[in-house]
Amino acid sequence: MPAPASPSPPPAGASVYLLGFMGAGKTTVGAALAERLGRPAVDLDARVEAAAGLSVVEIFARHGEAFFRQLEFQTLQEVSARPGLVVCLGGGTYCRPEAVELVNRTGFSVWLDCPVEELARRCLGLHPPRPLARDAREFATLHGRRLEFYRQAHARVSTAGRPVAAVVAEIIEILRWKGMLGESNGAGRQSEHRT
Repeated sequence: MPAPASPSPPPAGASVYLLGFMGAGKTTVGAALAERLGRPAVDLDARVEAAAGLSVVEIFARHGEAFFRQLEFQTLQEVSARPGLVVCLGGGTYCRPEAVELVNRTGFSVWLDCPVEELARRCLGLHPPRPLARDAREFATLHGRRLEFYRQAHARVSTAGRPVAAVVAEIIEILRWKGMLGESNGAGRQSEHRT
């Protein structure tokens, strides 16, 4: 199946959304990117937890995934109303058409990609376990199902075996090249982002 056409980037100063599968490094990269850009960082899972008064694991256990996804999307709608943020999405946040549309309309989306084998090493066996990371086969199947959504991001950056600083530097380079930082600097290598 061919990759979807890359969406048009929003204007400079719009929020940057980091998306990707669990274990890709969204929260860690997001905190470092926000610091480098001088922007507030928002971890969507932390916002959901604060709204529910429960951890993500507890929300899944008590109310189920459907309830969590509804609360997650409501939280995304609230966060998307504020420009100029670095938003770290949950692994499944971007995996519904209305979320893809909202994120790509209100900000610049960056897919943090990593091979499923490395993601599994990072996530499986954690204590407490992530709600959707309990079995290697199911983990790989879920990853495969989510790829069609992740491929709709404005840009893709690999985190496989790379230090956080290198990932952040590449994202900043892409943002500059796309005119997202209010700078007219379009120079630089294009690496793995789509144009």
